[in-house]
Amino acid sequence: MKIAAWRSAYDSLLPACVLDALDPLVEEPQWRAYLEELSPEDRLWVAEDGAGVAGFARTGPAAYPDLPESAAEVHGLYLDPGRIGTGCGRALFGHATADLAVRGFAPVVLWHFVGNDRAARFYERAGFRLDGAIRASGFGVDEVRRRFDP
Repeated sequence: MKIAAWRSAYDSLLPACVLDALDPLVEEPQWRAYLEELSPEDRLWVAEDGAGVAGFARTGPAAYPDLPESAAEVHGLYLDPGRIGTGCGRALFGHATADLAVRGFAPVVLWHFVGNDRAARFYERAGFRLDGAIRASGFGVDEVRRRFDP
């Protein structure tokens, strides 16, 4: 599901060679290690329906020198491309950010690729505003940070 989400979301943003190189056989051991090493503060939220995994979100503390120690980050939000527009992503994101709020994390930040207008609109509607931070992604496209202060 993650590979399909990346290929759909980043088709016009990332080089084709990056998207073509995504391989579930390579990613499987990386995900296994991630799950085995998941700290108590981190969360992986998975949305499922009758057709299988619909999407997932990863959250946890945000360790940036310009943010308070109480800051959290949505490290990723990915939805099966066929489920975009169904409300599943909004519900998953809402659940993940509500959990951060209940646990006392604030502010909440996230990063997205410059030019990912669909993500920008989604996060804007959820109350996340650009905070001026920009970083190189390693994929040749910069990322911008958004912030929500409950």
